[in-house]
Amino acid sequence: YTLDGYLPMPLYFDNDQPDSRTRRITTEKTYQEAYNTYYRRKQVFKDEYASGLFGEQRIVSENEIENFFEEKVRSGHENLEGLTNSLLNYLEQGNSVELKIKGFASPRAKSDYNKALTQRRISSIKNHFRKFAGGAFYEYLLNRQLIIIEVPFGESQSSGVSDNLSDQKNSIYSVEASSERRIEIIEIRKN
Repeated sequence: YTLDGYLPMPLYFDNDQPDSRTRRITTEKTYQEAYNTYYRRKQVFKDEYASGLFGEQRIVSENEIENFFEEKVRSGHENLEGLTNSLLNYLEQGNSVELKIKGFASPRAKSDYNKALTQRRISSIKNHFRKFAGGAFYEYLLNRQLIIIEVPFGESQSSGVSDNLSDQKNSIYSVEASSERRIEIIEIRKN
């Protein structure tokens, strides 16, 4: 098992998820739960993003969303599964690891709200490790063999994405907006 070749690993979220309309900075949901709910909404994203379009324009818009969900959302989830299994094996051999995770949001909400949202997104990946395989990572988190470093940016890194609340097509359903709603595992430091 190797920890190389996984980074950077972006993992994507539905708009205002997990746990919409709250300023809490943690969630009980795992990334797996957030992913499952989001992935099931792929057709909604296709329909909304292509609304009002016809013919070739509609097909192009639907394909953009399809490609985003398959090449980014689903493949990120699959990469997380691979990394999780490799990481567990690595820790079981007595090694220690620090994961650095950045959190991002699209600019629809106010900055303080989006910062809390990105913290909830990072919380969901921490829950993923805490609950994986009946708690296989729990002892490693407890004894600090596995350390997760959080870097929540909110929407401060976002650029060129609509923040117009009445323009849901571009501020929620577009590939550009969807690309901003993510966390990224950006560093694996072996100790």
